[in-house]
Amino acid sequence: MLPIALVIILVLAGAAVMAVLWRILSRHATTATVHLQSLSQDYVLKQDELKQRLDQSEKSYQDQLVKLRTEGDAMKRKAAEEAEAIRQKLAAQGREEYEKLVQKGIESRDAMKREMDQLIDVKAIDRAGSLLQKLLPEDFRQIVQQQWVEQLLDNGLIDVSRFPSQGSAKESKEAKVTSAFPLTAQQRTKLLERLRAALGPDVVLRESVDAAMVAGLSISVGQVVLDGSLVGKLREAVKDARGSDE
Repeated sequence: MLPIALVIILVLAGAAVMAVLWRILSRHATTATVHLQSLSQDYVLKQDELKQRLDQSEKSYQDQLVKLRTEGDAMKRKAAEEAEAIRQKLAAQGREEYEKLVQKGIESRDAMKREMDQLIDVKAIDRAGSLLQKLLPEDFRQIVQQQWVEQLLDNGLIDVSRFPSQGSAKESKEAKVTSAFPLTAQQRTKLLERLRAALGPDVVLRESVDAAMVAGLSISVGQVVLDGSLVGKLREAVKDARGSDE
């Protein structure tokens, strides 16, 4: 009987130990489960928090990206406007410089044209005078000379009042007279009387002959020149004609 009772006691003791162990294990399992559930909730919360942060970061990134794009577009527009303003300024300066160059070229052309016209006129008049000198017989030119000088001296066609007054310096007392033919004694006397009346009694004549005048004479006192020659009258006529055409 003893062995059976011992076995029963051992079985009961084992059962009690198993029951105690089961309870302990169940309690630890419950605690572990609760702890795991707590950890799982914390994980879910942290995951949500991380997601929110990621969403906020993504939103902030998109906002910054939009801002940068807007600022970049504004900078591009500003740079384009500044470049266009500079281009227009340079274009305006270029047009102004071009217009100045064109105007300068036109003025230079006109000045050159006037000089060429004057040169052509002078050469043409000189050529005309040379032709008249060759074509007109000398005796005929002498007759013209006589009549021409008489008209100049008698009718006041030579305005000696334009010469320096009597109070001028001594260097103005010399009168240079150039004529197509030598002056006659009568012509010289008339001319000297008129010059002395305008300049004073100390006037002296320095005479020379230039057949290229064809007819007439010229008188110079100081810087004043009175041209009463046929060629000189031709020059005045051409000048007047050009002035009326312009």
